[in-house]
Amino acid sequence: MEKILIVDDSMLSLRILSDILKEEYDVMASKEGREALKMAKEYSPTIILLDIVMPVMDGFEVLAELKQMPETSNIPVIFITSLNDPENEEKGLILGATDYIYKPFSPRVVKARVKNHIDLFLMRKTIEDLALIDALSKIHNRRSFDLRSEVEWARAMREQTCISTAILDIDDFKKYNDHYGHLEGDGVIKSVANRISSSLSRKTDFVARYGGEEFVVLLPATPSENGEKLLQKICENIKDLAIPHAESPTTSVVTVSIGGTSTIPQMGEGIKDFIEIADQMLYKAKKEGKNRVVWNAYPALK
Repeated sequence: MEKILIVDDSMLSLRILSDILKEEYDVMASKEGREALKMAKEYSPTIILLDIVMPVMDGFEVLAELKQMPETSNIPVIFITSLNDPENEEKGLILGATDYIYKPFSPRVVKARVKNHIDLFLMRKTIEDLALIDALSKIHNRRSFDLRSEVEWARAMREQTCISTAILDIDDFKKYNDHYGHLEGDGVIKSVANRISSSLSRKTDFVARYGGEEFVVLLPATPSENGEKLLQKICENIKDLAIPHAESPTTSVVTVSIGGTSTIPQMGEGIKDFIEIADQMLYKAKKEGKNRVVWNAYPALK
């Protein structure tokens, strides 16, 4: 069931809209802007119905903040208002509102407009999701990682929490493909992707296929020791798959090398430099004999 957040300082309006929509949607309500922003960020509603005229923080201000936060910027917002004039309508549309519903409410109009915008949002989300999923491994792709890492990096900098990341590379994968064939190689990529995914327990943990036989893991709010420990476990879990690799000079089964790093972002530091450190650690893991994790905690990024 799709979630709807209704924001209005009038209890009567909240009750009327809730009664209209509650049979088809999971309805949440808020009477003021600051609380609504917190709820939108926490619960990720499919759509927001937002009153314009509210005390302390009006609907225009709420919409502007919603559009600035990465977690809420794409949520469709329908203004609910009695201000039926072109100037206010134009202002709302320029700020990013998708539509207006005018008071007094017509249940049929409310249902129709909400349904239309939810359908459009879900259709767009499906298309976007397909563009962010790797066709072979069925996990996120490089573009998806780039988008997610920017969001998590900004969050870590804002909240001054530790963020960890790691790049994984299947050892001697070209030799595997040359010996077993590319179809078997595709199967290894799928198996490794599944094993990495199943090793991550938190919803915030993120894995993507970085390209070829490389994968990348992003661990928000994860201190260095926890990140390194988790990636050590992933390294062992992949070896435990016991996929034969007759041409490997390291072991008789498929293994991975992993380079990782952790930091608390500071002003002037960038996510690209952070990822580059993980890539350097991966190079060291390969050079030191493969089938291992090399970790660099709290590197200087400048």
